[in-house]
Amino acid sequence: MALTRGEVAAAWTLHPWSLLLFPLAVWFAVRPFAGWRRTAPPAPAVAGRGPALLCAALLLAFAGWAVLRALRMV
Repeated sequence: MALTRGEVAAAWTLHPWSLLLFPLAVWFAVRPFAGWRRTAPPAPAVAGRGPALLCAALLLAFAGWAVLRALRMV
């Protein structure tokens, strides 16, 4: 909510990952309605795995961040 009001410092104080998550959330929310089309069909081996890999990477990053925070290393 702080980012929607333009309060970047407050958003950083509340959660440093918010500066990354907010643009990603907006992109995932707008993408289905924007009408963006691929010019070429995706390769069959990686078709549809991009968002899943991105989510898995973010979950691992959050887990690492939580562990470091719990140990007071960050």
